[in-house]
Amino acid sequence: IINKSRVLGEGGFGKVFLLRKKKTKIARKCVLSQPTEFGFSSEEIIHIQMSHPNVLKLYCWEQKANILCFNLEYCSRGDIASHLIDLEEKDAKSYFKQLLDGVAYIHARGIVHRDLKPENLLVTKDKVVKISDFGLADFFIVNGKEIRLTEKVGTESYMAPEVLQTHWKRYQGPPVDLWACGIIFFKLMTKRKPWSRADLDDKEYKMWVEERKGLYKKDGWKELNKALRTLLKLLLEPNPTQRICGWRRVCRH
Repeated sequence: IINKSRVLGEGGFGKVFLLRKKKTKIARKCVLSQPTEFGFSSEEIIHIQMSHPNVLKLYCWEQKANILCFNLEYCSRGDIASHLIDLEEKDAKSYFKQLLDGVAYIHARGIVHRDLKPENLLVTKDKVVKISDFGLADFFIVNGKEIRLTEKVGTESYMAPEVLQTHWKRYQGPPVDLWACGIIFFKLMTKRKPWSRADLDDKEYKMWVEERKGLYKKDGWKELNKALRTLLKLLLEPNPTQRICGWRRVCRH
């Protein structure tokens, strides 16, 4: 017997309920969704095949009329965004390392998330990070070949410049997630974002692209040591082809 106990969260996406089945707790996410010809969408196809310590587990799903419900792993600490202000540096670095591990696993399966942000990173009672919400995820490896993506999707302040800027007609999948990881890391360490969006109309982003010394004197940046700035240079490299080359170096930090 499953008892619905309380609402964990709600928004434009729908609602998430906490369910109890004997001693087990489950998060049940319910969203408005029209059934497809095949009975499921890409989100379920992508999410159900994931099995990694840093990816939220999807147990099962069901479609009832125009309501789609997911039974998901429950994370008692909620998302990282909800306790960012009180986050200690050691936990911030631990969370970031776990994020990289989860992203590396997702990419190894030929999938790109495309909406990585603190709100989509859940934390268990044991401080294990779980990447969640694969609603904007897609395959970048199809039939053994890498393909370029075209959709302008994600959360604007975490979107890579090649997704935001119109002169990039198509973009690679993995560098987009690496960029988001860089923005997340900056926010974990400084409790703020480096800029509003990766566009040259944004003053802070333009300083990052053209001349970084001035930017390093600003709040947030001046709190970071040289090693952390070097790490961010690899992740927040405006050119996606150079950004992906720094992936192995990032993983060693």
